Amino acid sequence: MWKRRRIFACFWHEKYFVLTKEGILKYHKANGTKYSKGNWDLKKANRIHEVFLGAERHPYRLALVCDEDNLLFGYDDPDTREYWYNQFSKFIDF
Repeated sequence: MWKRRRIFACFWHEKYFVLTKEGILKYHKANGTKYSKGNWDLKKANRIHEVFLGAERHPYRLALVCDEDNLLFGYDDPDTREYWYNQFSKFIDF
């Protein structure tokens, strides 16, 4: 999964994500690293949107809208995006 940076938002970075049973999404620099680089409580998200931008890198995207932060994730195929959409949706009250 790809994550768009807050600073220099034109850049995408591939990260390794772990979603806990409590709805905390943690990201690591690489698979197997011990400490996460950051995390978000998905229960604090207000909405989730599926986006397709065919001409862009990682055209299948998910946008999470939160009170404090907006997150954008990119995927290279629709099945992976759909998987993460379903996982995220378990913790978001629409």
